[in-house]
Amino acid sequence: MVTGKTNIREKSGQKIRAIIMAKAVGKSALKRALTLKR
Repeated sequence: MVTGKTNIREKSGQKIRAIIMAKAVGKSALKRALTLKR
């Protein structure tokens, strides 16, 4: 039971990190696109 809970917490943490990374990549991609359009 305890190991399962910790595994779920680790998975949720990884998801949050992945979302943050995706947002950061998206922002950088948008900045690159804007600079290219200019």
